[in-house]
Amino acid sequence: CETKLKANVFFNGPRAAFNFNDGFGGGDEISENLLVNAVRESGDHGPWNSWDRVPYITEIRNGPGKPSIVPKPRNIHNNLVVGTYNSQECIDTDDGSAQYHTHDNFFVYANVGLKSDFGGNHNQWESNVLAYVGECFTGNPFNGVYNKFVNCTCILRNKGGYASTCNLSKGMQVSDNKIFTQSGNENVCGTTLKKWLAEGKDKGTTIGKWPSEQTVLQWGWDKLNRNN
Repeated sequence: CETKLKANVFFNGPRAAFNFNDGFGGGDEISENLLVNAVRESGDHGPWNSWDRVPYITEIRNGPGKPSIVPKPRNIHNNLVVGTYNSQECIDTDDGSAQYHTHDNFFVYANVGLKSDFGGNHNQWESNVLAYVGECFTGNPFNGVYNKFVNCTCILRNKGGYASTCNLSKGMQVSDNKIFTQSGNENVCGTTLKKWLAEGKDKGTTIGKWPSEQTVLQWGWDKLNRNN
């Protein structure tokens, strides 16, 4: 807990570059790293893989004399993660992973953006750029709760990858995102996203056609050079 992983290069790994085995006390900071060409000989996870199946009582979150089973939030920011090979997600917060603040990163490829399942909770995604993913956030039936996907730029490979505010899990916040598809169209909840937004749902979110590659690179570069 309270580990700092900063300014590292992880290249060509058979499995995940980072593994976080259970939440323990939390409070870690992961920043300014490059993760690329991981998951070459495995699958069902990504360059980052975490799980949180066992609660621990620590004083990390609240300080001395104030024990808690809730980890102190982890801070994942200003990283470039390229989800090639068999990457399911760039950041695979699997199996109950909780208390993550993931912001101002540049995620390229992989299939899913935000993932939270099997009791996962409080996974907060803000101001990330997701380039050419299959889904902005997971829509599987084991969704976690009290998550957030806000102010992110999500460029989808195909239509059908943005659930918007339709049938969200408990406590999920979704708003102010910039969504891009090749056609500039997307469908949600039996209608088009444009109509959904016109009805005042998913406040602040927009939909448009794919930007140029140079524009996407500039957006990513801006995230990697932002001070947090």
